[in-house]
Amino acid sequence: MNTEIADLETLVSLSDEDNVMGDLGVVSSTMVTRLDLSLACFSEKVSNLGNFVMHLATMESEFETSEKDHMMGIGSVLKVLEFDLLCGALDSLVRELDEFLDSLHYGIVEVRERVCSCTHLVQSFITLQDKLLDYEECLRQSVEMFIEIKIHSASFQRTLCSLKKIKIGNSEIVKEGSKPVKVNAAEMKLQTIEQQRNILTMLEKSLAKERDLEKNLYHSREIQEKLKQSMSSLEHELVQAEEETIDVWERLFEADNAHEILMGISKSLLSRLQISHFNLNGLSRRESELQAKLETFVEQLNTRDIILNKIESSTGELNVSLIGQTNGSEASSKDAEDTQIPSDPEVFALRGKVSLLEKQLKDSEIHLRNVKSSSNEYQNMYDASCAEVSNTKTHIAELKETVLDAESRADIAEAKCKLLTETNSKLNEELNLLKGDGGIMKLHLLERQLKEIYLQLQNSESSVEANKEKQSMLYSTIRDMENVINDHKSKVSKAESRAESAEENCIILSECNDELNEELKFLRIGFKNMEESLVREKEEKMTTAKDIGMRAKLFKELVKQLVIERERLKDQVCATIENTFHVNYIILQIFHGLS
Repeated sequence: MNTEIADLETLVSLSDEDNVMGDLGVVSSTMVTRLDLSLACFSEKVSNLGNFVMHLATMESEFETSEKDHMMGIGSVLKVLEFDLLCGALDSLVRELDEFLDSLHYGIVEVRERVCSCTHLVQSFITLQDKLLDYEECLRQSVEMFIEIKIHSASFQRTLCSLKKIKIGNSEIVKEGSKPVKVNAAEMKLQTIEQQRNILTMLEKSLAKERDLEKNLYHSREIQEKLKQSMSSLEHELVQAEEETIDVWERLFEADNAHEILMGISKSLLSRLQISHFNLNGLSRRESELQAKLETFVEQLNTRDIILNKIESSTGELNVSLIGQTNGSEASSKDAEDTQIPSDPEVFALRGKVSLLEKQLKDSEIHLRNVKSSSNEYQNMYDASCAEVSNTKTHIAELKETVLDAESRADIAEAKCKLLTETNSKLNEELNLLKGDGGIMKLHLLERQLKEIYLQLQNSESSVEANKEKQSMLYSTIRDMENVINDHKSKVSKAESRAESAEENCIILSECNDELNEELKFLRIGFKNMEESLVREKEEKMTTAKDIGMRAKLFKELVKQLVIERERLKDQVCATIENTFHVNYIILQIFHGLS
C-alpha cells in the first residue's frame, strides 16, 4: 500500500507539471490518478481475498483430513458452519470485484482515448503512455490472481456440498451419548450460536464499512465526472481563446505592417504637399508677374490715350490749317481768274494734300475708336481678372485651411490609432484600414491638385504669349477651380463623416475591449477556482487512499483476530470435550463401583 501511495504522490507531481504544460494534460492526469486509485483499491482487495482464500484452503484441508480419519465431531460441525459463512462472504465479494473489474476496463479505455487526444503535449503524452502500460501490467497480474480466487471459490462451494451431507451424521453421533452429554451438547450449540452471531455481526460491520467505502468512492466518481465535464468545457474555451489569440497576433502583425506602410505613404504625402506648396508659391509669383504685366498694359493704354489725344489735337490743327488753305486757295483762284493767270499744278497738289489729310483724319478717327474700344475691353478684362484673382486667392486660402484641418485630424487619428494599438489590435486593424483609405484618397486628391496646378502653369504660360488665350484660359481655370473646390468640399465632408464614423467605431471598439477584458478576468478567476478545486480533490483523494489503506489494515487485523479467536474457541471446545469425556469416564467408573 505504501508503494501505491508513493505512486500516487508521483502522479500528483506529474499532474502538477502537466498543469504547466496545458489543461488537456490536467484532465488526462486527473483521469490517470483516478484510475490509479481504482487499481490500488482493486489490487488491495484481491490481495486481501487471496489471504482469505488461503485461510479457507487450510480449513478445507483440515476437513479433508478429518473426513479421511472419520473424526467428524461437534467441533467439525462448527467449523463447517463457519466455513459456510465465510464461503458466502467470499462469493459476494467475488461478485462485487467482478463488477468493479468491468468498470476498471471501461476506465482504462476512456483514459487511453483521452491520452491519445493529448499528442501535442509530447512529454506528458509519453509519461502518461508509460503509466498506462504499467497500470495494464498491474491489472493483468491482479486479474490472474482474481481468476485463481474464482476457481478456489468454486472448489469451496463443491466441498460445502459434500460437507453438508455429514452434518446429519454428526448430530446422530451426539445423540448416542447419555443425557448429561446431551445437555452439554446443547450448551455448546448455544455457545456456538452466540459465536456465530458475533461473527455474523462482525462480518456485517465489515460489509457495512465496505459499502460505505464504495459509496464514498461512487460519490468521488460522480464529482470526478462533473469535474471532467467542466474541464472539457474549459478545454473547449481555452482552445477558442488560443485561436482568438492567434488571430489577434496575426492582426497585430498585419497592423504593424500597415502602420509602416502608412508611415511611408504619409512621408510621401508630406513630400508631395511640400512640392504642392512650392508650386503654389510659384503660381502666386506667376500671378504677381501677370498683375505687373497687366499694369504695364494699362500704362501702355494710357500712353496710347495720350498719343490719341495728341493726334486729335494735331488733326484739329490740320483741319484749321486746311480750312485756311482752302479759303486762301479760293481767294487766290478768284484773283487768278481776275488776273487770268493760270496755276493748275499748284491746285492739283493742294487737292491731293487735302484728300490725303482727310484720309489720315478718317484713319486716325477709326484708330482712335478702335483704341478706345480695345482699352475698354482691356479694362473690363483687367477688372474680371482682378476679381478672379481675388476669388482664387480666397479659394486657395480656404483650401489651405481645409488641408491644415485635414492634417490636424489625420494627426489626431494617428495618435488615437497608436493608443488603440496598445489596447486592442482589432481597433488598430479597422482604424489602419480607415486611415489607409483616407491616405489613398489624399493621394488621389493631391495628384488631381498637382495636375490642376500643372494645367494652371501651362495656362499662365500660354496667357503670356496671347492675351486672348489668357482670357479663355482664365475662364477655364476659374471653372476648373470651382469644380475642384466643390470636389474638395465634397471630399472634406466625406473625410469628416469618415472621421466621425471612425471615432464612433473607436468608441464602440473600446467598449467591446473593456467588456472582453472583464470577461477575461472572470474566466481567469473561474480557472483559478477550478485549479484550487482540483488541488482540493487531489488532497481528498490522497486522504481517501490513506483511509482505504488504514481500513484494509484494520480489516486484516480483524481477520487475524478472528483466526486467533477461532483457535482459542477451538482450544476451548477441545478442552470442554476432553472434560466431558473425563466426567463421563468418572461417572461411569462411579456407576461401575456402585454396581
